[in-house]
Amino acid sequence: MGCHADNTTDAEQKAYYKRVREGVPRVDGPLDVIALGDFNNTVDRAKDVWYKKRGGASTSGYRRPLGLAAMGDLGEHLGGWQDAFRSVWPDKTEFTRPHIINGVTVSKARIDRAMLSPHLLSGNAPCVAAVEHIWPSSSRLAALKALNTSKSAYSDHAAVQIDVRYSDTLKPARQWHLPLHLLRYAETVDHMRGIIREELAKTDVSCSEKLDAIMVRTREWAVKHVQDQSNKHMFIKRRLSQNLAKCDALLGEGLTGECTLDQITDAEQRERRIAGTRWQKTQILEELASLHGAEQRRFREDRAIDDDLHGDTCHRAFFDDTRAQHASSLVSELRDGGGRVQTEQSGLNKAATAFFGGKGGLFNLGLERDNAAEARLLQALRDDGRRVPDNLKAGLEPKSVLDPWRVQKAIAGLASNKKVGTDGFPAKFFKTFALGLSGYTMGTTPNMPGT
Repeated sequence: MGCHADNTTDAEQKAYYKRVREGVPRVDGPLDVIALGDFNNTVDRAKDVWYKKRGGASTSGYRRPLGLAAMGDLGEHLGGWQDAFRSVWPDKTEFTRPHIINGVTVSKARIDRAMLSPHLLSGNAPCVAAVEHIWPSSSRLAALKALNTSKSAYSDHAAVQIDVRYSDTLKPARQWHLPLHLLRYAETVDHMRGIIREELAKTDVSCSEKLDAIMVRTREWAVKHVQDQSNKHMFIKRRLSQNLAKCDALLGEGLTGECTLDQITDAEQRERRIAGTRWQKTQILEELASLHGAEQRRFREDRAIDDDLHGDTCHRAFFDDTRAQHASSLVSELRDGGGRVQTEQSGLNKAATAFFGGKGGLFNLGLERDNAAEARLLQALRDDGRRVPDNLKAGLEPKSVLDPWRVQKAIAGLASNKKVGTDGFPAKFFKTFALGLSGYTMGTTPNMPGT
């Protein structure tokens, strides 16, 4: 459930929660409730509200006794709920909404909360594994704006992030795959090309062993290279984040209630320190924005999002070309497993899928060969006088089928941006290095991962 309570008056907020309660039917029996929202009220003024100066502007707008009571009634209507953050962190003081006047944060309040059914906060799965606040820093907002997304993506509220574990079974390790960004830059492509040259230059191993060695060495290098780059990136980001937290503590900004610079009694010195700290914070945010932008680019590159958006264009020529590649089917009817004759295209598709890919289907029979059946088939072909003409026999020889040009053409025709195989190498890897690999497939059937 998502909530955004009215906050003009206490009475309007009470009416809001009453409308929600009346609009949600009561459910008898176990119910998993996860309500995320801007509830626009505070429960514990000592822990959920912070003032820069007690005599200045305040967050008294969030003191809503009628709204809190109506919110409690809504919780009882849903079978009961509890504040997830306060259940996990009983004494922690963090805030989700700042009140800013002339660029200065004068007060903060924790009005954004996650309300969950009590049984989700303890015990076996399903249960909450972690709760934290995520603050939309200026650097993250700058990175979002750089994506040209809707302005509705921006907010000056902190988000409440909850991790709910729905199973007691450990999640399996994620399958490795070659990051696509390694195929976009000359430096990394040249390094992988060097691995290929070194392995192909060996004379004491077979072609299949060369290709296997290329896959193994490339994977080992890619794992180490990406890990090293990630460690460097995270070290810089961690250092900047720590410095940003120090600036926020000095200025009284961010999630916590610290404001160290206000303790300086000399007004001139205090303003000088505030100005210097704000300048430092600006520099840190610019560097963080650059790092976040790099993370966004890496995310898009590794998932080929740009190619998906701009490569597959919906226009008349695209569909005409695609249609031209499809062969017209001469099959007018099929008999399915139950003996029923199918003539509609949907029925033909289902019957063919069941025959080839269903349980016990042709493609699921395993690798066992029926020698007797093969002998009967070959004899039937001989009896019918079916044979390859002498002038075409040479074209079926392995050296004719597996020449470098044909292999390179087959690799170039692989569909991009598809799910990788068990080896983790995408089609784009083979397409990038097709010229180097195609010449080493003649006269052999290599164990080529991903094909």
